[in-house]
Amino acid sequence: MNLKSEIANGLPLLYADERKLRQVLLNLLSNAVKYNREGGAVFLDGEAAGDMLRLTVTDTGPGIPEE
Repeated sequence: MNLKSEIANGLPLLYADERKLRQVLLNLLSNAVKYNREGGAVFLDGEAAGDMLRLTVTDTGPGIPEE
């Protein structure tokens, strides 16, 4: 499993409950790994979105079936 991260420089300050934010990210990342394919990849990206911070977790897993 490949875990890749691309966090932009100069991000705005984030005011959040550190413990809860860490738990959210751990849940998202662990699900991305758990439901991914063998040899798949998980990506964590962080970027500024105006005066906000956008954190994105994506993966190469099969996703959720439409039905």
